Amino acid sequence: MNDVTTSTTDSKVTISSTQPNYAKVQNKSVSRQIWLAKIPNKLHQAWENAPEGTVLGHFTFTKGGVKDPKTGKVSKDSTKQSLSVQVDESIHKNKEHDLPLSYSIEALTKKVPVLHPFTRDSDGSVVLHGTVARSCNLQIQHSREYSRLLKNRLLSTVNSSRYVKPVDASDVSLARDAAALKAASGADFGSSVARHGQEVIDAKNDAANAGPSKKRKFEGQSLRTILFEMFATQQHWTVKEIRAASGFPDNEVRAALQEMCDFHRSGEHRGSWELKKEYQPQS
Repeated sequence: MNDVTTSTTDSKVTISSTQPNYAKVQNKSVSRQIWLAKIPNKLHQAWENAPEGTVLGHFTFTKGGVKDPKTGKVSKDSTKQSLSVQVDESIHKNKEHDLPLSYSIEALTKKVPVLHPFTRDSDGSVVLHGTVARSCNLQIQHSREYSRLLKNRLLSTVNSSRYVKPVDASDVSLARDAAALKAASGADFGSSVARHGQEVIDAKNDAANAGPSKKRKFEGQSLRTILFEMFATQQHWTVKEIRAASGFPDNEVRAALQEMCDFHRSGEHRGSWELKKEYQPQS
């Protein structure tokens, strides 16, 4: 610890030391311009731990396209001006080291406050190494090598062990029965599509197999008239039955039923249609 004494005279503080260079500022290099760069922690640790004399990396400036004197713009196909840093491979301790090597310099600006990097010597003197002229950030370049490093990091965190739970035959049987019940009830979308397709096929077969007397019975009549006649003989009808008896297409039958009838979604007559009260004959 340095031996420092202080004395006060006329409200002024004077600092003296037994070491002549204590608090002495050496500013011979203060005019030297320095860049202040923010770098990733892993890169900082690698550079900090590298032995003295190690080549840390290479700084590359790529010249961009020249502006057209007529338009004052740079062609879109021209090379983009860039600054990059390639870390020397000797920084790697081994081949499995996951340190990215390629970085780009981003957010480069001259708008920085007055900053002077310095070091303090053992005798207490302070050495100014220059003045910060620019600041920037080092960002990892997304290359194939970096993608490989990310993949290796992900794989290293995955646990390769697997736990397989045995399944009893009874569990498999219950699951199969539940799937069959779900398909039979039409709860899933696939069963609904299959059921609709089967209805279309059945309607075509019914129309082809219908007798001439059934076709002649409603020939030349409107769909509304046919519906009134059918519901006069039977209270509940399905779309399939009405389509087969009337010969009208499915979309027209359903449109007329939605206007004139009520649909039973549950109960004894589930899936069938019944005339609305205002269309039923008054007893």
